[in-house]
Amino acid sequence: MTEPTPVTNCAISGIAKSQRSAQTRLGIAHAKQQGVVWGSTGKSLAAKNQSNALAFAETLRPLLIELAVFGIRRPTRLAQELNRRKIKTPNGGRWYAVTVTRVLTRLGPSFIEEVAAARSADPGKPWTEASAIWTAQHDVCKK
Repeated sequence: MTEPTPVTNCAISGIAKSQRSAQTRLGIAHAKQQGVVWGSTGKSLAAKNQSNALAFAETLRPLLIELAVFGIRRPTRLAQELNRRKIKTPNGGRWYAVTVTRVLTRLGPSFIEEVAAARSADPGKPWTEASAIWTAQHDVCKK
C-alpha cells in the first residue's frame, strides 16, 4: 500500500472535521429536546459579577472623590495614582485608564455631583486626611 499524499491527508481531515461538526449539531439538538437550558449559568454569573464590580467601585468612591477634588481627574492620572498607592484592582492587578473609566462609569453621574459638591463645600480642606481614613477602613494597600 502506498503512503497517502498531502492532498489526500487534507481531504481526509476535512471529511473528519465535517463529520464531527454534524455529530456536535445532532448532540446539541438532542440535548435541547431533552430540556437542557443553554447559557443559564452565564446569566447568573454575569449578574453576580456586575454586583461585585459595583460594590468594589463604591468602596473606591471616597478616594476617587478626594483625588478628583485634589485635581487628579483624568483616568490615566487616576490609574497612576492608584498604582502609586499600591491599591490593587479586584483581580489583584495594576490599574489602567480603561479600568478606571469602567469604575467611574459604574459610579455614574452622582460621582460627578459629589465631586462638585466637595469642591464647593470647602476648597481649602486637607484631603490627605480623607485618604488616610479610607485606607484604614478598606485595608487594600499592600506595603
